Amino acid sequence: MNSDVTGEAAEPKQFTVVTAATVSCTDLGRTMAWSVEVAELVTMVTGQSVAFRSSAAGPMFQVGWISGADMPEEFDAALAAGNTDSG
Repeated sequence: MNSDVTGEAAEPKQFTVVTAATVSCTDLGRTMAWSVEVAELVTMVTGQSVAFRSSAAGPMFQVGWISGADMPEEFDAALAAGNTDSG
């Protein structure tokens, strides 16, 4: 079972990027808070909606950030924006 942690559902897009990670269970609260901050920062820097999800059952301690775009060039622009942001 997955649960949305932050981010709003966006209109369906032609392309989707999913970044997944397995986090340490030693400080799960702090890790989840940091993960939400990452999603919010990426949304702010790139202008693309980013949803952050975590697993509550099944493969434990897995998290993911999901974003989408209609054109591949939008991902290139988002990557460039992220690479030049000092935050």
